[in-house]
Amino acid sequence: MDKLPQELIDQVIGSIDRASPYGYSSLLACSRVSRSWRRQAQKQLFPHVQFISTDQLRRWDRNVSLESEIPSYVRHLRWIFRSATWERPDPFLENTFPGRFASFLKIESLYVSDLSLRFFDTTAIEQNFSRLSHSLQCLEINHLTASPERLCFLVSLLPNLRRINISYVTMLKGEGGPGLNHPH
Repeated sequence: MDKLPQELIDQVIGSIDRASPYGYSSLLACSRVSRSWRRQAQKQLFPHVQFISTDQLRRWDRNVSLESEIPSYVRHLRWIFRSATWERPDPFLENTFPGRFASFLKIESLYVSDLSLRFFDTTAIEQNFSRLSHSLQCLEINHLTASPERLCFLVSLLPNLRRINISYVTMLKGEGGPGLNHPH
């Protein structure tokens, strides 16, 4: 199989419709044929990723190394936290969230729901969030808890952003933004 031209392999795998009844399982099978087949199959398997629980994130961490190429194939990321914004997040999420964006360097759209920046190390989030600046074009936020300064600063890190949709924001008073943190 490795003797086939890569262009032919790409065409064969590219013709598989992931949404068809056997598309997903066919792409999984293709990803196991050889290295030359794996990359193209994984590109089609992982353009959309959604996390709706910490358990899903843990499974992702177990199965997908952050150093692998798979996160670079993700173009559309949906992150739904499903916890009350006044509660502390799961310690696993609290410790891993800031660095999460560093692995998804080529996402074009990001949907975040039910996120509170209240308990996260926002400096680490800002450093990693800025790495998305070249690819991210669409940002959708549904129920974010943050200070106005922090939200504006995060958006300012994304110069190629073409569309932003914010459904609901709970503003925190007295948190300030970068360099503006002051106790009240």
